[in-house]
Amino acid sequence: MSLARRIEEVVARVPDKVALRTEDRELTFAELDELASRAAGGLRALGVGPGDRVAIMAGSHPEFVASVVGTWKLGAIVVAVNAQLGPEEVLYQLRSSGARVVLADPGRSREVIDEVAASAPDLAHVVSIGEPSGEPVRAVDLDPGADATIFYTSGTTGLPKGATHTHRALLVQLDMVREHYRVTEDDVFLSVLPIYLLSILILGPLSSLLAGSTCRLLSKYDPSTFATFVREDRTTMIGASIPMMFSDLLDLPPEEAERVDLSSIRVASCGGSPMPPEIRKAFEERYDFRFIHAYGGTEGPAMVSTDPFDRPRKFDSVGVPMAHIKVTIVDDQDRDVPVGEIGEICTGPYEEGPYAGLYEPIRCYWGMPEESEEALRGGRLHWGDIGYFDEDGFLYLVDRKKDMIIRGGMNVYPKELEALLYEDDRIAECAVVGAMHPRYGEIPFAFVRPAPGAELTEDDVKAIVNERTARFKHLEGVRFVEEFPRNALGKILKRELRSGLEL
Repeated sequence: MSLARRIEEVVARVPDKVALRTEDRELTFAELDELASRAAGGLRALGVGPGDRVAIMAGSHPEFVASVVGTWKLGAIVVAVNAQLGPEEVLYQLRSSGARVVLADPGRSREVIDEVAASAPDLAHVVSIGEPSGEPVRAVDLDPGADATIFYTSGTTGLPKGATHTHRALLVQLDMVREHYRVTEDDVFLSVLPIYLLSILILGPLSSLLAGSTCRLLSKYDPSTFATFVREDRTTMIGASIPMMFSDLLDLPPEEAERVDLSSIRVASCGGSPMPPEIRKAFEERYDFRFIHAYGGTEGPAMVSTDPFDRPRKFDSVGVPMAHIKVTIVDDQDRDVPVGEIGEICTGPYEEGPYAGLYEPIRCYWGMPEESEEALRGGRLHWGDIGYFDEDGFLYLVDRKKDMIIRGGMNVYPKELEALLYEDDRIAECAVVGAMHPRYGEIPFAFVRPAPGAELTEDDVKAIVNERTARFKHLEGVRFVEEFPRNALGKILKRELRSGLEL
């Protein structure tokens, strides 16, 4: 069964229940389905059919969700574009995916798309989101192994990679997440982070829709607004959160902090970046609150491991694997290592037992066969993250993927920023690392060795990156060096650069 067909079944069961809620709107399941069906009709009139790619560049609102479901009703593939990206970044994703249609929010997103549309050869139509509307269309018959989504994530080369998931893979993950968190129709979700991120879409509105529950979408995070809606809605589920959100609540003025009531929340899954121990301890003590740590990512899809409910959590761990996911730790020759030994984290399906063959990570990186084969070698997804298991089956992270920086829940890949810096002849050598930050977790920081005789200021270096990238990728600090620490092979030791670096 396809995702769209499953959602139609839920609509038939609870048509009059509120599905989505925003600051100023409510949509029942029937109204959301009507919106999605008419969006499908409008897209079909533009020539969209099974297998075509429909790009969506928009914020967190009902039209985004309806456009996703409408695209699936046609058997087409959703390509979610981060609404914070700049023109060059957006153009790469449009070209890579071969998107036929783009649905964009009016304003900046539409302006960026209009700027690059002529350079995307496969793009036939650019439409403001919510505009394509036609005769309602029901979900077409579709092989559940058909592709459903392409969400871009950067790689070690700095080139974004289109993580491609099938309907079956997403449905399995959604069903298992709801089973683990025991989600029912009585739950009330609050989705705070941008739903153009796959993990947020899965752990927020999609989980809510398939459970027949209600989800409030916040268009923009603000700690006071967040606390107000938790209190007023009696929120029970925050499927995806980041440490910054709770750090901000700690910083509220006393008169606002007194009104914070989180007693209705039974699940608040926190990931994206490490939760600083002092923030976690202070928050849990002040609000009598228990975080649930999770580990995963776009390729997962979404959650791979999380704190268990049937036994005590371990503070430094990212929990235990989801029931249907076989997580292994391997050495450089892809051999499984013993408990307690450090290696690369891999995920794959179980060969036997009740969950045999159920789990699917990405089907591929869209249009990148070599990268796909490398990541999925041996029939399991290689995450590039380093970790180990303890004797109780708890997973621990030792180092993160390819020096990736996580700024406020958004992935920043240093090689992408370094490539921009190396385009400037004034820079002989550079390295971008993550500096610890009390609010965002990490922020990009550049170490630069200027070319001989070059005149270069900190503002010059920042401008090279900041004028060409999304805000969350901006360099926040620069340090000039005469030489870099290196290993025996001459590789720059970024771990030493990061050591003690804090802003």
